Amino acid sequence: MIAFWLKDFAQNFMVGLKFRMNTAFNEGDKVILDGKDALIVKIGMRDTVFGVYSDKGYTWRYVPNVKIPNLKLQKMIDDLQDKRIKENQEAINKLKKLK
Repeated sequence: MIAFWLKDFAQNFMVGLKFRMNTAFNEGDKVILDGKDALIVKIGMRDTVFGVYSDKGYTWRYVPNVKIPNLKLQKMIDDLQDKRIKENQEAINKLKKLK
């Protein structure tokens, strides 16, 4: 029984550490969690707390770190990068027109 608990603890700890060291995600970042806007409240060693905006208001969701790799958090970053690329391209086009 203790061996299973230790295995689970070590696995959660390692995934949490990996998630914490990933510079793409920081506490306070906005992400999409299960199709809803969310905020990373706290990245812990065993679980991560997300603040989720839904029809019921703002709630906290505790996610075990072993489940983090299965979540689709990258989408919001990709969307934001695409938006900034488009904005930059529009600004470049405006500058070109001024010359």
